[in-house]
Amino acid sequence: MKTLLLSFRLSNTYGANTWIYRLRRLPLIKKLIPASLYGCGGLKKFAYILYVILKTIFAFGGKFLYLGLMILLPLSILPGDKTGNFVNIFFFLTAMGAFTNTELFNPTKAKYYTVVLMRTDAKSYALSSLWWFLAKNIVTWIPVVLTLGRQAGIPLGVCLLVPAVMTEWKLVGSALMLKYFDRTGREVSENNLKLFFSVTGAGLLLGYGLPWVHAGLPVQGFYLAAVLLIPCAVCSLRILIKSRSYKRLYKKILNLNGLIFGVQENAAATQQRAYLSKISSEEVRTGNKKGYDYFNELFIQRHRKILTHSARKTAYILVIILAGMLLLSQVNHKASRGINEAMLNFLPYFIFVMYLVNKGAVVTQAMFMNCDHSMLAYRFYRQPDAVLKLFKARLLTLIKINMIPAAVIACGLPLLLFITGGTDNPLNYGLLFVSVLAMAVFFSVHHLVIYYLLQPYNVNMEAKSSTYSIVNGATYFLCYMCIKIQAPTIIFASLTILFSALYIGAALFLVYRYAPVRFRLKQ
Repeated sequence: MKTLLLSFRLSNTYGANTWIYRLRRLPLIKKLIPASLYGCGGLKKFAYILYVILKTIFAFGGKFLYLGLMILLPLSILPGDKTGNFVNIFFFLTAMGAFTNTELFNPTKAKYYTVVLMRTDAKSYALSSLWWFLAKNIVTWIPVVLTLGRQAGIPLGVCLLVPAVMTEWKLVGSALMLKYFDRTGREVSENNLKLFFSVTGAGLLLGYGLPWVHAGLPVQGFYLAAVLLIPCAVCSLRILIKSRSYKRLYKKILNLNGLIFGVQENAAATQQRAYLSKISSEEVRTGNKKGYDYFNELFIQRHRKILTHSARKTAYILVIILAGMLLLSQVNHKASRGINEAMLNFLPYFIFVMYLVNKGAVVTQAMFMNCDHSMLAYRFYRQPDAVLKLFKARLLTLIKINMIPAAVIACGLPLLLFITGGTDNPLNYGLLFVSVLAMAVFFSVHHLVIYYLLQPYNVNMEAKSSTYSIVNGATYFLCYMCIKIQAPTIIFASLTILFSALYIGAALFLVYRYAPVRFRLKQ
């Protein structure tokens, strides 16, 4: 209990200080929060209590969002029994989370401070943190699933089993990963990207794919699985309690690639090494370009594997999906009618699709890692004329890159509409085509503009701009919420084109006005 209370106080104190630091980075708020707040006892306690309250709200809010967006929302489009689809998605996503979202193997600064600096017993800390993590999950999941699940018509028995099955999977996943570490001595940190993507891919494929082929886990199968997981969870609990590997495990994961003083620094360094390994050393053809146009073309051609090759791979995947939908529309008349209706009423859904396929975030990150990181140290590179000339060259290049996957979607949507029965208003074909291209240009401008206005990185390649993170998060949220909008294509496409034109004009004005001042390394 003492270890749990110590880790709780340390984690919350560290979190409160982090929040104060982030708030002091916001443009309008930082003037209201003095640096002396860190040493003021009364205000510090207030910040501590506020952090705990917000953390509790986010814990419940996160569960509401997860259950609503990841499980209940897809039920509206999946074929078959709603309860069966619910248990199938939940079961496989939970199995996925047992290996990708664990407390035991998550390397954090709080663990380093507690186990390494304060020399707390590793086993005592690991187990107390795990029990707290599981208890917190149970307490937050019960009201959430009883509220949203029952409203969606999910049986009470299934709702009550949700926190139980999640706890069982967490214990099984933690024990298996710990046993693997015991036998091999190999690092099993949550930051292992191969593990994360392989398990995540399998979980998403089984969770959302099986209902489409009517092979999902039935409700009776879910009940049976919950019972069969009980002895597995008991054995896992025994393994976790008896293990003597915690000290060796924490020594491994808390020193992994210099994790001691932060994950972001190592992630940035690892990412830069990955970028450098993909730089082409082949002869570059730049034609007759000069000045910053030549400089930009040189960068783009040297980084083809990161930039244009990625866009082409995305386009190939989209072509395969398009071909599959065309084939499905020919063999299944019900699916054909559904696709036709989607083309005429669900264009807002493709805002989120275009956000996902857009390469703006990847390109701007590559620009900083392999170009601006070094060049911003030179005064001539920060001159207004240089900033604006390079911005124009980069914007045209980014639009060209994003047009590769966008062209597939822009041509594919009118084709799908025509093949599945067409429309009474031929204007819909043109609006579908133009609106998708407008979205591609919009996201190209958006990503590059916020990069130039809010340039978030410092010399150590750490993201230091809270505003940049908030803008990116808000963009993702708004694009995702567009999934819920249903509107006639002719109306929504027209509004999309108009909004894109207005936004692009305003964004370019802001860049020309403020980028020469704002585009510099963060301190």
